[in-house]
Amino acid sequence: MSGNSIADSSAVSLPGKVLAQHHTAITLLANMLATRQPGDLLDWLDLACGRGQIIAHLEDTLPDAALRARVRYSGYDIDNDYTRETEKKAASLKLGAANVVVGQLDHFTCIVRPEQLFSFVTFTNVVHELPPVLFGSLLLELILRMKPDAKLYIYDVETLPEPELGAIPWDANDVRRLLTFVFKESGATTAPPIVPRWPHPSCFAWSVDFDRSRLDVDAQTFAKNLADLKTKTTAFIVELFKEKFERTMAALEELTKYGGQTGEEQKRKLKLLFDYWSLSRL
Repeated sequence: MSGNSIADSSAVSLPGKVLAQHHTAITLLANMLATRQPGDLLDWLDLACGRGQIIAHLEDTLPDAALRARVRYSGYDIDNDYTRETEKKAASLKLGAANVVVGQLDHFTCIVRPEQLFSFVTFTNVVHELPPVLFGSLLLELILRMKPDAKLYIYDVETLPEPELGAIPWDANDVRRLLTFVFKESGATTAPPIVPRWPHPSCFAWSVDFDRSRLDVDAQTFAKNLADLKTKTTAFIVELFKEKFERTMAALEELTKYGGQTGEEQKRKLKLLFDYWSLSRL
């Protein structure tokens, strides 16, 4: 994971198939457009847009050209062939505006300024590729850039079909704890969004569907307290992943002591070894 870039393996594009997370993102987008006044524009930030996996399906799933013309799309990812592929796809859809910005995720705050606000933010299949503290920081920065009626959709794997060296997946419960902490420390009196866990044939995943209105802290107050909130969130995430590291070591010790002979036990052992390698380097 050099430079906090997104691994090529995350940018999966399957012709003729809409993945569950992309289906959800498009459904959320369509519902937002349907409930707005005719002519209202919707600013969409597709963070770590990859090869445009979500917008690749818009012509079929959002066939009304007048609706697509109300979408102002902003993609953000590292500079590679995927970025140019996304830009080409976006241009062909005749959206209200289409722009793909190049940058690494740890440079996001310098490139996309806080004054640039969005109504819809998508962040899919990326979190496990990032240092955990960076994910916490990005979450806060995204909240800062959300309009009062905005929606944020995050999706990522909890377990990987095949272990990836350096990947650090979050469990759904980790994300619940993080959101609970952020809401409490930001002064919110409302409950954080739920974090469902999704079973798939080859892995588990989690998602967050977050309305900015759910966080009852005004934008000015949130911005004023952002630096302090980042510091506290960083400390919280460090402790959270120390706990994960300790649980991983305990599980490996148990397997070493009692053995792991079945196929499932061997598979679990391999996953734990990959987790140990990644967590020990944090």
